[in-house]
Formats: sequence, structure tokens, C-alpha cells
Amino acid sequence: MKRHEIKSDIAWATPTQIKVHGLDLCSEIVGTVDFGQMAFLEIFARLPSTNEARMFNAMMVILVEHGITPSSLATRMTYCGAPEAVQASVAAGLLGLGSVFVGSLDNAAKMLQEALPDPQASVDLKQLAADIVSAHRSRREIIPGVGHPFHKPIDPRTPALFKVAHETGFAGRYVELMENIGAEASKQYGRPLPPQRHRRDGRHRLGVQSALEDVPRPRRGSSRGRACRAHHRGDASTDGRGDLLPDRARGHRALPPARVRNDG
Repeated sequence: MKRHEIKSDIAWATPTQIKVHGLDLCSEIVGTVDFGQMAFLEIFARLPSTNEARMFNAMMVILVEHGITPSSLATRMTYCGAPEAVQASVAAGLLGLGSVFVGSLDNAAKMLQEALPDPQASVDLKQLAADIVSAHRSRREIIPGVGHPFHKPIDPRTPALFKVAHETGFAGRYVELMENIGAEASKQYGRPLPPQRHRRDGRHRLGVQSALEDVPRPRRGSSRGRACRAHHRGDASTDGRGDLLPDRARGHRALPPARVRNDG
């Protein structure tokens, strides 16, 4: 039976070279391309422009960490059961990503794109925002992308991302529409409801990243995978006890390390 060579347009290797989307890994990538640019290259088959790289990296970085979430807890709990398997802990955290945590930008993106299919269209964005808010109120639905249960009056990540978006030229009509939705929601509900990066309870979605137009969105798993590894280290560095509980120095009772049983 004739054997066929397996090929991939992403990368290929010879005895003396490794190519990634046509670039030599050792002479053109290593020492020149950073981690964010490499992720961009892998996904979009080209290196980003300077502004794309800055915006893409900002979105990657802001997705990485937000304390104790289901994904970080899954990582820590899996480590407790299989401390020898780093990959299992990270995989457990990544498998827990979905519509509520980390991947919650989808509803906000859908709302913006359905309301404004053509961002170049001549539309009164203030009126459009008023219609969107009124429609959600009439249906008693939460407006995706606004409000936050913990960060008050605004999620500090929101102005940080918008600042980078404005500086790099990626703050377009969707950003303007999202800002108008936040202003209109605050007006109709009578309390501050600015656009937010996300809400941890999943009811409000990622308005900021959904509003950034034309920049390819980073894959959420690639960012949160870094956080899962960090939480694995946080648990491993405390001999399996974890770093969730304060120690006696803070006036709290520290728990002793759990005894290991090999029978499960």
C-alpha cells in the first residue's frame, strides 16, 4: 500500500528547517516574534501589523485572569486528585469555558451585529441604542454587555481596552454604539450601567471586546490556559492545600494538608 505524505499549510519541517506559514521558525520567528504575534500568525496565517499586535495582545492579556472562577476552581480541584498531571489540570479548566464564563462575549456581539449589520450605514446610533434598550426592557431581558455586580461604577478593564482601541484605530461604530447603549441603559434604568468587559454571573456579556471591530478576536482558551497554569502553580506551591484560605497571620484558621489516599 502506497504511503502518502501528511502535509499541513500551517507548518512543515525538513531535516534542517521548520517553517510556520512560510516563515523560518529559527531565523525569522525566534527572538523576533512575541507570543501574541505568534498566536496571531497561527490563527490568521500572517503576522499582525503594529496596531493589530497591540490590540490583539491587549485583548489576550485582559482575558487571562479574574481571580477565582469555575475554570480556575476546576484546575485546582483536578490538581488535588491528580497532582502528577499538569495537563489534566489545565485541560479541566479549559473544558469549563463556555457561554457564561470567558466565552460570554457572544451575546453582546450578536446584539451589536444584528442591530447594525453594516457598520458603515448611515444610522442614528443614539436612536438605535434607545430602541435596543427599550426592546430588552419590554421583554424583561438583561442587556448584554452593560453593568457589573462587583466593579462599581465601572469595570476598570473597560476604559483600558477602549483607550487602546482608540489609540490603534479599532474604535469604530460598534464601540460608539456600545457606549450609547450604556448611556441609554443608565438613563432608562436610573442607575449607572456603562459598557463592561464582562459580568461574572453570566447575565451581562462582554460588551467591550464585542464592540471592537475589524481586529481578529483572540481565542479565549489560549488566554485562559495561562491562568489555569498559574492556578495549578498556586495550588502546587502550597503542597496541595491551595492558596484560597488566608493563614493565621491574617486572623483566620489555616487548614492542615489533606492526607493522600492511593485508593481514591
